[in-house]
Amino acid sequence: MPPSQIVVQAGHAAFESALRHSKDLDHPHFVVLGFKNEHQLEKAYQKISSFGIKLYPFYESDRDNELTAFATESIFEDKRHLFKKYNCFLNTSYPTRLA
Repeated sequence: MPPSQIVVQAGHAAFESALRHSKDLDHPHFVVLGFKNEHQLEKAYQKISSFGIKLYPFYESDRDNELTAFATESIFEDKRHLFKKYNCFLNTSYPTRLA
């Protein structure tokens, strides 16, 4: 998937997350994580879900309804440490999936 489409998929997931949140929340940071393949994306989805964090997956209909991205509920300082092991999306690495 080209980098431009990766960011589009992240936007879809963020939008799905925003639809479910209260309008009273403070504006959180927006971070795009990069994964090399769908397996790593799914593994991260399961691990982050195990922390009790609400996740909002996005399945791309143009890609046979595969999981292409997910967003989390708003994450603030007390839970940021849970994401320490994940890498941010880097334009130079062009991962195939993100979160």
